[in-house]
Amino acid sequence: MAAATNVAEPPPADSAPGNNAGQAAADIITARFTCIDGSALVVRYDKGADTATVVRGAKQVATLDHQRSGSGIYYRSGEYVLRGKGGEISFSTPDQPPLPCTQTG
Repeated sequence: MAAATNVAEPPPADSAPGNNAGQAAADIITARFTCIDGSALVVRYDKGADTATVVRGAKQVATLDHQRSGSGIYYRSGEYVLRGKGGEISFSTPDQPPLPCTQTG
């Protein structure tokens, strides 16, 4: 029994003709943070989409849209807010105070 290797899947949006796949990968930056409550956050910044995706544990919490900021970073989606400058961020979720976190990698 042969393995199904010819299953057609649509190409990722960043692999459209004329796009450089290596460039698309460079547009995504992953940063890891440790928060004051002991939890860990992973934030994937996608420059091409102008978004930041926050992952806590194994769960994707939110994908936030970039907002204009005078200094540092600012992403928001509804009541989810990510702000930061340098290696420090704060992440706010609905009905919770901002959670300060420090970059670890």
